[in-house]
Amino acid sequence: MKWKDCTSYSRGDEKRTPNTFEAKVGPLLIVVTNGHIYYPGKWITHCLPIYEMKPLKAVTCEDAQKEAEAMARDWIANAGAAFSSNAN
Repeated sequence: MKWKDCTSYSRGDEKRTPNTFEAKVGPLLIVVTNGHIYYPGKWITHCLPIYEMKPLKAVTCEDAQKEAEAMARDWIANAGAAFSSNAN
């Protein structure tokens, strides 16, 4: 999966440390970010319409990306299984 830095930087930010990344997978847009106002110092993810603002256990950017990808993949697999088991 290809992740793109989509961090918005303040004009005075001299460090320019990337903290928000997105990956487009078909119609889905998975985003991971660090430093959210409600979750300072934690990585969070959202992938609308599947899930919104889920805190992650990850400590590094790479781990956050892997965890978010797995979360989306699991949700889609569970939804597909539910449709299959309810088919008449």
